[in-house]
Parts: sequence; C-alpha cells; structure tokens
Amino acid sequence: MKKILSLFASIALSIGTASPASAMERAEEDNNNPRVVSLGGCTGFLYSPRIVLTAAHCLSHNGVEYPMRAMRPGLRTTWNVNDSNSVKVIKRFAHPAYVDRNGQIAAHLNDFGVLVLDRPLANVTTASLITEEEAIALSNARGNVYSTGYGYQSKADRESAKVDPRYVLPATAKFPLIPIAEIQPRVERHKAWSHVLEIYPDNVLAVSQAQGGPQTCDGDSGSGYYLRDGDEFTYFGVLAWPLGITNCYGGDGTPDGSDATVGVFPVYLGLETIAEAEAYLASISPKWSVNQKTLSAFSSYATGLTSQQKAQVKAAVEANPAADKFICTGIRYYSQPMSVNIMVRKRAKAACEYAKQLNPNLSTWYQNKPTRASSYAGKVLLTVKSPNY
Repeated sequence: MKKILSLFASIALSIGTASPASAMERAEEDNNNPRVVSLGGCTGFLYSPRIVLTAAHCLSHNGVEYPMRAMRPGLRTTWNVNDSNSVKVIKRFAHPAYVDRNGQIAAHLNDFGVLVLDRPLANVTTASLITEEEAIALSNARGNVYSTGYGYQSKADRESAKVDPRYVLPATAKFPLIPIAEIQPRVERHKAWSHVLEIYPDNVLAVSQAQGGPQTCDGDSGSGYYLRDGDEFTYFGVLAWPLGITNCYGGDGTPDGSDATVGVFPVYLGLETIAEAEAYLASISPKWSVNQKTLSAFSSYATGLTSQQKAQVKAAVEANPAADKFICTGIRYYSQPMSVNIMVRKRAKAACEYAKQLNPNLSTWYQNKPTRASSYAGKVLLTVKSPNY
C-alpha cells in the first residue's frame, strides 16, 4: 500500500517538446509506452505478452466477433495491419455480467474484456493489478492515474476516419480520481442534465476530466487507467462511459462548466475474467516456443563471427523479443577427432556472447554435439526458447 500511495506523490509525466496530440485530445504523444496497443477502433492495455485488457464492447459488433488484431505497443495506427506489426486475437472473454448499452438511455454495465493473442506481442513482464483496498484509498486521496489511448481528437476526426486512414500515435494524460462518496452524486447530476440517461453503473470508480483539458473520445474505448513507476505498471481499471465531456461527441460539456465525470471499471471486479483467459492460454500452450537457426559456415579453423553471422544472430534475437533462453550448439561430424570439439565449442561461445551483448536479459548456454549430417559439420545451431504466458 505504501508503495502505491507513494507513486502519486512522486510520479511526474515525462513530457518533451510539446507536439500536437494524435489521439486523446490535448494529451501528449506517447509512442514509447510499452503497454498501449491499438485494436483497430479501440485501445487495449498489454497485461502480459499474450493477454490484452480492454472493454467488453470492443470484443464484437452487434454480437458478431469479426477478425481482430493487436498492434505492437506504441505503434502509429495504420490500415496496413499484418504479421510484422500486429498479432492475431485467438480468444475473447467478456465479464460474465456485461450488459451492452441501450442508445443514450443506458450505459454499458461491467464493461470489461480480455483478449488472448496467438503469440507474444512484446517482451513485457506481467503487470501488477491494484487491489480493492488500494484503489479505494487512492480514490479517497484524490490520487492521479494515467490513461493512454488511440482515440479521435474531435468529432470531425471521427467522421473523417470513416473514409480516410488515420496514422496516429497513442497519447497519454493524467487524471485525478474522485473520492468514492462524490461519484454517485456527480452521476445523478449528469443524469438530470442529460434528460436521457437513466442507467449508469453503480460499481465503477471515476476520474475528473477538466473542460479544456485532455478528454477521452471514440477510439479510447478499452483504454487502461494505470500507475507507472519507470518500467513497473499497476493496472487500475478500464475506461467506462464518460459523462459531460466536450471532446468528440460535440456536446456542451456541463451546464455549470464543472469537470466531466468518467467512470473506471476497477480491475478487482474483473479478476475472474482474467483468470479465465489465463487458464485458457495455459491449456493451449506448451511451456516453451522454440525457434532454431543455423549460422552460415565458418572458414577453416575460424572461431570468431563474421559480419554475416553476427547479422544472423541479431535477426534471431530480434525475431524472438519474449525469449529468455538462447542456446548455441557447436556441431562436430561424428567421425572427426574429439579435438574438433574445442573449435566448435568456441564458435558456439562466440555466438552466445554476441546474443547476450544484444539482449542482456537472455539466459545463454553454449555446448557442442556430434552429428551424422555432414552438411551441419562445423556450424553453430541457435535454439531460442520463449515462454508461453
């Protein structure tokens, strides 16, 4: 608890030279964020290498689950989505009590969803999840949380996106939480002002979004609210229905100019859905994904790497961003003298040392083995193992 509370006193959003916002209006571009992913119309939070947290209403359209992909964290959006910049969604889980919206009369209820990906999207650790006790304490302390999204800048931007590609970066903003006792009174005021909205979830927490400051919009759906301390992320919850914002919807905000009230579905109410996704992933995945690559031939008795071989090692490292085991095997033809073991072992050592230089987080191991396939004699086999989360 003390660590979580101290984050609000110590974290400052790092902003360089101001540039035009590309997603959440009046927020700051954040293309280096390792957790934010575009879902093609929605935003998601990369909880672990193969699990994305988002909104339940982003999982389908009118009850139909269309093909869906998650772009690599922080990338600029594009209509050219492929295997080089994204990963396919293979399973979707909605909160068991999710209820879709009813026009402007009823907001989404329990709007929380989880996506399972076909393969690791990025080399990240599993994010922490805030507890109910921590979330309530932070809310009552009016602490700040971050949110990052790919939403539209304006109503005009939303209309243009229907026919023109959007090439935008994610944007991050920081918002103050609303004390628990103040949330429902604010919701009731918004209901009275709208003359339309009748049902709004009563189990959400909420943030204030100032008029004239950063505000959410279409495309920010599914955005996560989170705490950040360097590379450590603590997920707080998912963006819920906004009340009283001026951005995007063309509304007039609030009659008295007060801040908008934006709900946050807290993650501690979605733990069952996350556990269901993790169980599914464990059921379909072997413990490790294995990729192998044989380096090009060495010349005579050389034990150092050529520029071509270095490029091959680098390609193997970069192609497996979630890898944590890198094994280099020097190969001796079975009928060659045992003294050749020393040479091929040195070659394997050189390959593993270079891989470790490229990615210090790798656990490397070099060895030598015999073969009866003469085409492999004298070469080095790279075996890259990545955990399936």
